[in-house]
Amino acid sequence: MGIAFAPSIGSPNSSKKFLYVAYGIYGDTARSDNDHQVILKYDVSDWGKYAQKLLQDKLHHSGPKKPLDKYFLKTGNTRYGIQNLAYDSYTGNLFAAVYFGSKTQFPNYDLFVIDGKKQPVKSYIRPDNQDIKVKTLSLLNAGPKDPKSGIRGWPFKWGSTGLCSLGDGLFYISHNSKAKDGKQQSVIYKYKWVGDDQNAFILVK
Repeated sequence: MGIAFAPSIGSPNSSKKFLYVAYGIYGDTARSDNDHQVILKYDVSDWGKYAQKLLQDKLHHSGPKKPLDKYFLKTGNTRYGIQNLAYDSYTGNLFAAVYFGSKTQFPNYDLFVIDGKKQPVKSYIRPDNQDIKVKTLSLLNAGPKDPKSGIRGWPFKWGSTGLCSLGDGLFYISHNSKAKDGKQQSVIYKYKWVGDDQNAFILVK
């Protein structure tokens, strides 16, 4: 599940920050209602009132009854939704790393970038032949574009286990792997954001 603090989509970088939380979207290829990412927006400025002690044998469920807003982003299907969501103040965009999906009608990119300068748009999505009015976000108008779906993104295999913006176009990105004993491990590398048709990032040596 991806989380990030960022200004309201379409607002200046210096604006108040809100919490964005992405749904865990399942990769069921027989369904049509899982081809959009769903991102919730919360104002956490008064969340102190929800604070409680953590008791492992009696976990509390205090919190707001509903989000400030809900957004949809068409990426095509992915496995478990956005794994890492990172706000980059240098570009004003939100970077989303995913486990790519398996529906052949989509490009199944690993990385998507939400255009932070474009306001959410009221539109309709049609899961399971039913029109639903929602607020949709825009993908950045850069990188490879799938001619069939119109979806833009990048085939970039890293970042689903760690993606952190450093500013000035630099990122720390996790390269995950499995050790000889079978345990998961990660090595962190520094990358430079490029965002052209060939590369999302280039490794900084």
